[in-house]
Amino acid sequence: MSTTRGVQERALSEALKARQTLPEDVAIEALARRLAQVIDVLRGEEDEPATLVKLGAEYRQALAALGLTPQARAQMAGKGGPPAAEKPKSALQRQRDELAAQRAKREAAGT
Repeated sequence: MSTTRGVQERALSEALKARQTLPEDVAIEALARRLAQVIDVLRGEEDEPATLVKLGAEYRQALAALGLTPQARAQMAGKGGPPAAEKPKSALQRQRDELAAQRAKREAAGT
């Protein structure tokens, strides 16, 4: 593989510079980088369309996981699209959930 970065890899690098990568994002970032490299290598090849169909969806999912698509950013901001991921629960909410689970367990056991 060439040391020259292609269009997708350069675009991904620029997008990643604009956001802070968390330690837990390193694996998905590496996957996105690798997919970008493969897509760039295949640019202009005979099997490019078929490969893009296969890799394009995976690449888009990786970008979304990193918050690099408009829909993912909207979800993070709580603006439209499918429901955003739940916000972390407070200690009080967690305690209430635990008590409700214990109550349901007791009721199911008949005590």
